Amino acid sequence: MKGKEYFVAHEFCKDKNDGLRRIIESAFKETEFKARYPDRITEAGFTLQRIKQDILSTEFGIYDVCSKKKNLAVNPNVIFELGVSIGAKKDSYVIVEKKKTKKVFDQISDLAGFDRIEYSSLHDLKEQIKKRIIPQYTVAKEFKTFWSPFIEEGGTIIVGVQTQHLDGDTTRNIMGEYDDIATSNLRSFLLSVAESSVVKSQKLRVKHLPMPLKVDKSKNSREMNKYITFIKETLKATDKNYILIGMQAVNPATEIVVSEIYGVKPFDPRSRKGLSSGYVINKPRRKTEFTFYKNDKGKDAGILDIKTDQVLAPFIKGKISCGIIIKANLWEKNFVILSGYNGIATVGAVEMLTKDNEEVDFINRNIGEKEFEKGILYRVRFRIDKEPNQPYSHTFMNASLIKDKIL
Repeated sequence: MKGKEYFVAHEFCKDKNDGLRRIIESAFKETEFKARYPDRITEAGFTLQRIKQDILSTEFGIYDVCSKKKNLAVNPNVIFELGVSIGAKKDSYVIVEKKKTKKVFDQISDLAGFDRIEYSSLHDLKEQIKKRIIPQYTVAKEFKTFWSPFIEEGGTIIVGVQTQHLDGDTTRNIMGEYDDIATSNLRSFLLSVAESSVVKSQKLRVKHLPMPLKVDKSKNSREMNKYITFIKETLKATDKNYILIGMQAVNPATEIVVSEIYGVKPFDPRSRKGLSSGYVINKPRRKTEFTFYKNDKGKDAGILDIKTDQVLAPFIKGKISCGIIIKANLWEKNFVILSGYNGIATVGAVEMLTKDNEEVDFINRNIGEKEFEKGILYRVRFRIDKEPNQPYSHTFMNASLIKDKIL
C-alpha cells in the first residue's frame, strides 16, 4: 500500500467523476487517507489483475453500485470489484442513492442484507462517511497517548475468572459475560491501531487469572502469602505492559497490584484504614476478605470515602454503576487497571477510553498530577432489559469521569 489509501469504485460519468469524488475526498480531508481509483492507476496497463492488486493493497473500499443508465440499476463493473473485495475479506462499504435503493436491491438481491450507506444528497453522503467509516480507521491522538505502550509494544490483558466448585473435586473457571465483552472490545481496538505487525500477530495476549479455591477458602495466611508472591513474581517476569480487567473481588491481580501502588497489604481488611476510598458490596462475591472492598449489607453500595463514610460514587441497581481507572508504573512495568464495580461498569470504562477523546484527554493531562496521582473515578449509566423467556441483560448507555473526587 502506498501510504494510507482507500479504493473507490463507481460508474464512470462526469457527475460521479467530479461531484462524487470531490465529496468523498473532502470527507477524508482531515485524515491521512488518500483515494485510489481504478482509472488513475499509474502503472503501465489497465488490466483486471492490476485492479485486483489495487483493491488488495488499500485498507478498505467504497463502492457506489448505482448506475445512471435507464435500463440498469447497478453497474456490473462495480459489482465485480465489490465481489473481489468481499472475497478477499477486505472492509467493503456499499453506498447507494436513497431514491435508487429499491431498484438496486431488486436487481441484485444478494446485496439486500449487506450493510450500506443510503444517501439523499452528496452532503448527506459526506456526513455519513465521517460518522460511519472514518472512525473505524482513524484514532484521535488522545487515545494514542493513553494507550501508547500497548499500541507500540503490545502487552498482556489479565481477566479475573471465578472458580466454581462442581461435584467431588471438580472445578471450573467462569469469566463474567461483560468482562469478556470489555476484553474483546479493548483488544480489537488496540489491534486496529497497533503500529507494529508483531503486536498485531502475537504480542497482545489475553490471560485468565483464577483464585484457586484452596486459597479463597483458606484462613491460612501462609497459603495466601504464597499466592500473592506467585502473582507478583509472574507479573515481574512475564511482560512489560499489563491491562487488568475487573475489580478486586473478580481479579486477584487488581487487588495485588493496586495494594502495591497504594502501599498497603493485599487481602487484609486491617490495611484499609490507610486508603482514601474503597468499594462497599452488599452481596459477598468471595469468601476471602479484601483490602479494597468490604461486604456490608447495612451500607449503600458503591465507592465510599473510607474516612468519612460518604458515598463518592453510588451503585444503583439497574441504573448507575461506577469504577476506578488507574494508570501507573510499577516494577518498571506499565499498568492500566479498569476496576469496574460490576461487569457493565468495566464495559463502560472501555467504551470511554476508546471513544470519548475529551475524557481521555482529561486523564492524560491530570493522571500522575498531585490531585489525581493514583486514579480517577467514573460513573456509568445503564439499564436492565428483559425479553420473554430470556435472562436479564445489561445495556450500556454512557460513561463519564467524576472529576471532583480525589483518590
